Amino acid sequence: MIGADVVEHGRTGIVFEVGNASKLAESLASVLHDADLRDRLGRAVRGSVEESYSLQAVAGRCVDLYDKLLDLGRRDRANVEARGEKHG
Repeated sequence: MIGADVVEHGRTGIVFEVGNASKLAESLASVLHDADLRDRLGRAVRGSVEESYSLQAVAGRCVDLYDKLLDLGRRDRANVEARGEKHG
């Protein structure tokens, strides 16, 4: 299933097997005809996106990645120096 790692079935969307046209049609009909389902899915996915992709969340992940890269660089430099090699 494509997107099953991103979409939480029944909470932030509807997941179905690739190529399953009848399940796609059934899912679309459910969302089209059920206003409560549309609203619930819409609110849940919006909240999930706002939480995961807010400026603070994305900036925090960038800082974490930067810190990890700095740490890797420090370790690489220490390993080179421990072996007595020149660091270029």
